[in-house]
Amino acid sequence: MTANGKIGKGAGHPADAVLVAELVGLLGDAENYIALSTDERLRYLERRAESLHRLVDALGDEASRYLASDAEDRAEQARNGAEVLAQECGAPRPVPTKWVRRR
Repeated sequence: MTANGKIGKGAGHPADAVLVAELVGLLGDAENYIALSTDERLRYLERRAESLHRLVDALGDEASRYLASDAEDRAEQARNGAEVLAQECGAPRPVPTKWVRRR
């Protein structure tokens, strides 16, 4: 954070506004997480991991990178669990995404 409390090095940069909008969207989606479908939940977890990495990048706080990595682990575990459940129960497989782990 900059001295004036804004995100990133170029406080007020358009990318900061996009990141803030994404984070606000994630907070809104978190309120409805329980009502989301399996595919929507998986995408939410993936978006959360992506957004946390972007936040760490914007702040330059590499000491907090573990939080984003943990979110990636959770997203991957949830997707793997949904795949196994679909296989065992004959349910539809989760919709694939273009999400790629950062590490």
